[in-house]
Amino acid sequence: MLSNLLAGVAVVDSHDDREIHGISLDSRRIQSGDCFIALSGEICHGAEFAKAAVEAGAVAVLIEGDPVNFDLMGLDKSTPVVCISNLRKAVGRIASRFFGDPSRSLDVIAVTGTNGKTTVAQLCAHALKRLRGEAGYAGTLGIGMINELRPSENTTPDPITLQSLFRDLCHSGCKSVAIEVSSHGIVQHRVIGTMLNVVVFTNLGHDHLDYHSSWDAYAAVKKSLLRYEGIRHAIINIDDNVGRDIAFELDHDICCWTYGVNHTPPARSKARHLKLLRYVGGHKRSTLVVGTPSGQVEITTPLIGDFNAQNLVASLGALMALGVDVNIAADALSQTPAIAGRMQTIETNSTEAPVVVIDYAHTPEGLVHVLATLKSITSRHLVCVFGCGGDRDATKRGPMGRAAEQGADIVIVTSDNPRGEDNGDIAAAILLGMREPERVQVIHDRARAIESAIKTAGAGDTVLVAGKGHEVSQEIAGMRYRFSDIEVAAQILEGQAQ
Repeated sequence: MLSNLLAGVAVVDSHDDREIHGISLDSRRIQSGDCFIALSGEICHGAEFAKAAVEAGAVAVLIEGDPVNFDLMGLDKSTPVVCISNLRKAVGRIASRFFGDPSRSLDVIAVTGTNGKTTVAQLCAHALKRLRGEAGYAGTLGIGMINELRPSENTTPDPITLQSLFRDLCHSGCKSVAIEVSSHGIVQHRVIGTMLNVVVFTNLGHDHLDYHSSWDAYAAVKKSLLRYEGIRHAIINIDDNVGRDIAFELDHDICCWTYGVNHTPPARSKARHLKLLRYVGGHKRSTLVVGTPSGQVEITTPLIGDFNAQNLVASLGALMALGVDVNIAADALSQTPAIAGRMQTIETNSTEAPVVVIDYAHTPEGLVHVLATLKSITSRHLVCVFGCGGDRDATKRGPMGRAAEQGADIVIVTSDNPRGEDNGDIAAAILLGMREPERVQVIHDRARAIESAIKTAGAGDTVLVAGKGHEVSQEIAGMRYRFSDIEVAAQILEGQAQ
């Protein structure tokens, strides 16, 4: 009933009370008997679509904000309209209640941070599937069972999609799910209503400052997730400055696990610490040794890079927090597969071709780490192909250029997802961060840029194609076109091998 759904949120008159068969934020997805939830957006208010929702079968409408003139919306008094001042913050609880509080029946691992969210969440989900028979995932690579993902519009799905996912996972026998929680998702209250058993904080880097306005505001948003009710364990990277603040400020009721290479918790701290003791990596495989409160363990993995070793340590901590024996957890992580578009090496039969690596690195810090890893295992030249997204944080373009120039021997600046911006303007902003921009090639056509990098490199060289990773489209002037760095690179290498 509508009154049960809104208990503690809004009062429903008895004559307006009715059975609700579904809930939706999108008037185009309304079915007969649904409740339409109209939120205030950046471009328009969902109330503008209330009439269409009712015509599609909605039997109730929830509107964010003050009471609205029904005549202006074209609604008559037979459809109950409930106005709620801070509806966006309540949607998660409403959705959770509608779907039967499904997250209470799951071990939920929530991963936040600028870099590493996808890798940690994927590692945890794959390991839990191996340990428990099945596991769910929600993040950049999609949502659903970890081996049956469907596309998702956002890193962190909207609250209704998220709670619906949890319900479906429970019905499928899942006991665990790993989700990525973006800063946008936190600000927009998408995970309110979700019981978070374990929260992992990876790091804070230069990204999304167009949305958060300042570094301090961005950090405050990330920190706020650790203040959600019901969190039992927190896994915190204390090599990160913000991570150390979080560990120090953490509520005493939360069991704190820290990890790092360069820092350890204070002697008086009760935190359980995991330390990366040794890392050895090549182009295709890595081995790491981790010191834990339960002893040392070794993990072998197809992931490369010391930053991925840190991601594995974070994942190990999350599994241990769920009660998994450290040796069993390390073995499960050793058997997890490589992750699409994350330091992914493109296979080739050619002995004369360079090693080609695809990675999602799209922040200055991410690019620095990836280039440093590849530089250490490249015998000749390291080539970097990258761009920056349009209509997004422009302040990171110069630092991205600087990171590429300092970390690679040869740099090719190309398009990323230019969206509504001119490629030339984006490239110019990237070049401003470089000391010797005249040494940089600018090839706006991304496919041609990748081709040029691969065909001019040879055996012993490494080509990094950065920024888009797993993505299979490119957004240009409001249109999405099929484009995959992985497919393009593989086709070029295949042509060379023939």
